[in-house]
Amino acid sequence: MTRFRCWLLALMLGFLGPFGAVHAADYKQGVESGNDSALIWFQSTLNTTWVDLHYQVDHGVQQNVRMQAEGGRFVHRLGARTGQVLHYFFTYNNGTPAYDSPRHTATVGAGNGSPPPAPPPPTTGAMRLQLVNGTGGAWSDQQVWWAVIGYDPVTRALSWVDRNGRLVPAALGDNDAPNRLVKNGQNYANYFSRLSDSAGVPLPRIDSGRMFISVGSPMYIRINQAADGRLGFAGPNLGNPSDPNQDVHFEWIEFTLDQYGYHGNTTRVDQFGFPLRTRLVGRDGYDRTLGETESRAKIFADFEAQVPAEFRPLVQRPWRIVAPAKAHFNHGKPQGHYFDAYVDEVWNHYRNNELVFTAEAGTFRGRVIGEDFVFSKDGGPANLYIRGRPTTQAILEGSGNLATGNPQELVVQAQITAAFNRHLLVHVDPSRWSDASAYYPRSPANHYAKFWHDHSLHGLAYGFCYDDVRGHSSLQEHPDPSSLTVTVGW
Repeated sequence: MTRFRCWLLALMLGFLGPFGAVHAADYKQGVESGNDSALIWFQSTLNTTWVDLHYQVDHGVQQNVRMQAEGGRFVHRLGARTGQVLHYFFTYNNGTPAYDSPRHTATVGAGNGSPPPAPPPPTTGAMRLQLVNGTGGAWSDQQVWWAVIGYDPVTRALSWVDRNGRLVPAALGDNDAPNRLVKNGQNYANYFSRLSDSAGVPLPRIDSGRMFISVGSPMYIRINQAADGRLGFAGPNLGNPSDPNQDVHFEWIEFTLDQYGYHGNTTRVDQFGFPLRTRLVGRDGYDRTLGETESRAKIFADFEAQVPAEFRPLVQRPWRIVAPAKAHFNHGKPQGHYFDAYVDEVWNHYRNNELVFTAEAGTFRGRVIGEDFVFSKDGGPANLYIRGRPTTQAILEGSGNLATGNPQELVVQAQITAAFNRHLLVHVDPSRWSDASAYYPRSPANHYAKFWHDHSLHGLAYGFCYDDVRGHSSLQEHPDPSSLTVTVGW
């Protein structure tokens, strides 16, 4: 899970958007086995034009691919041996809205399909969520707010977690409930608790969860309804100058807690508000902490002192440090063409030289032909494309022609996006593309992302949406978690 990558960001409303409930009749799915291969298929009964598959083989690294339309189904073929276990779920659209399916499992060679697993039993306390005030007195417990919002894994209804750890279905009427929040004449649902009232809860199983944390004020989150009646929520949108959260100090953690355990991460993909640390403890003695340990003031000062001049305007005192494409690196902004010269260098170099790199999905070979970067996989045909030169915004956000095509093209595009951000193309041999010490050797590069790696425990951070490529993100996972402790810094 939670890669929380560009495929997810593209589906969000604002930063966070509506994933509605899934009904049993929405689709059929299954797995067909071949010789050292498997085909995962999805057949929708809705107005579905695309399906993303998220899968693991024997609990390995999660892969996220766009499925191909074939014979009235959406399919994805992968290499897998008889007896290997596939864990997977789908993200699919019904016109404009998009939905996550429940998680499925199948054993390769065990038959022509796998029915959805039995829903997990209703439970509170799959693990303990604990919040710690580490602000050093800057904010009292009464001034620290938290809320957990996500999807009930049984009903797929948008829900929130109350102080007793119960999943409570969200309702459109929550925007106008007696305990509602009001700002600038607009009403908002209030799912927030003060740390002084509740420092933690027994966390139930929940899909596509967000733990929102703010100091000084709760956040303003509005429940909305799609055309088909399904509920979603609109979170902070820093691209909107009138967003009510512009003058709120906030952060969030992205996670899923399911029958396979806890999968979650902090993120700097959009912004930094204040330091966060997450400590994940397993019932087998597993204990790992990730995040930032420095003070907010030091992080702000170090950012302004250590990043190149082009990146310093990303500091928006007193509120946050924003990601490049959210500010001066966006279209029409002063650094809107930041990567252009490097893109030209890459295109010119690989017009005359072959790029060869190996990733989990295979070995890829590519050359620039015309204006397209064309790749083959594992000695196969050269039919995987990056069509045209990517823009600075496409590189920073993994969007446009770096997020388009069939599943294998998306694999290539994720690798190339990461290589552009880390300035690996042309200048660093692909044999070192997994070596973090080789990253960011020169400009242009995503120095915003580099900064978070330099200032995070173990050098792990989500500084851009494909920072998980080759395993350098802040993802925390454990199959049998006991507790997650979130420390709010300042």
